[in-house]
Amino acid sequence: MRQSPGPGSLDDPSLQSKKLPLPGEAVICPLTTNLPPMSYTFLIAAPHIAQRALDRLVDTGCRVLFVESAEDPAAVADILQREPVDAVIARGLLVSRQAIFSCPTLRVISKHGVGVNNIDIAAATDRDIPVFITPAVNAQSVAEHTFGLMISVARRIASYDRDLRSGKWTRQVNGIELAGRNLGIVGFGNIGQRVAGLGLAFGMRVLAYDPVVKVAPALPSIPVYIDLGVLLPQVDVLSLHCPLTPETENLIGTKQLRLLRKGAILINTARAEVIDELALVAALAEGHLAGAGLDTFVGEPAPPGPHLVGAPNVVLTPHIGGSTTRAADAMGEMAVATALNFLRGESINPTICVNPQVLRHTVVKS
Repeated sequence: MRQSPGPGSLDDPSLQSKKLPLPGEAVICPLTTNLPPMSYTFLIAAPHIAQRALDRLVDTGCRVLFVESAEDPAAVADILQREPVDAVIARGLLVSRQAIFSCPTLRVISKHGVGVNNIDIAAATDRDIPVFITPAVNAQSVAEHTFGLMISVARRIASYDRDLRSGKWTRQVNGIELAGRNLGIVGFGNIGQRVAGLGLAFGMRVLAYDPVVKVAPALPSIPVYIDLGVLLPQVDVLSLHCPLTPETENLIGTKQLRLLRKGAILINTARAEVIDELALVAALAEGHLAGAGLDTFVGEPAPPGPHLVGAPNVVLTPHIGGSTTRAADAMGEMAVATALNFLRGESINPTICVNPQVLRHTVVKS
């Protein structure tokens, strides 16, 4: 565990000249006694956060803790068991039921992003702890990354790059132009609609599937289907942008992949579990799919398995769709601001709370 050198921390210059206690002498911990009134302890479930977000916490007198490694699945639970944490800024690490119930002081969880499949929402709800997300702020970043993967797969950019680096001059006439192709979008929220706009700019015909969003006012010409089976047979490029829920887990399996046009491309910047991975590998191996671009994997941050790593028609990135400086800054600032507002009893937007029923038990200022 690491903590920021904020007011009252051991790295605070004002404490450097203090006399060290003698053996047996009572020790008063500066981490708690020197904090200003109404200060809070924040756990950043990652080794870092945007500087402006950290500055806001330090400037308001908060104690800030960090996990040492983004690859330690037990890190959050370990810290919550022994520290009086008020708020967790969640990233990709697991926030389990055990972790949530092990910390009696925990009052709010704020997700640095929108995917909450790594947070036990039921456990948070059982404890009347709201879980907030930061919607829309990384939508442009994810949409651009989606098209980066799409172009890389369609034009085999990663493959040609590997060939050149190994001394091969490979020029094959096998690229796919996106203009004129049908782009199918599964999940027509903030990200899906931005991907649609980019698709139109590329000269693609755009169609969407979403059982909730019936029409996008900014994109009225795009048909939105409520039956996935109607969308898929029309699609040359399928791009996934739906949240992971019990209804969307394994939404795309063997049957759905077979419905796609032969030679289709699949892009996933949503959640790995939306696709049946074995069915995807089979469709790629037998040539029904021309390729895939994947930014998310089952069991991450563990690397993907050899069946994906060894596939020459697959482009892989380590869940970095929202990892631009601008998006990371915006997500960090929003996640911190939301948690602080809740702890202070200030106004809260209930639409960014994934378990808004717990807000009924919370008094907030109007």
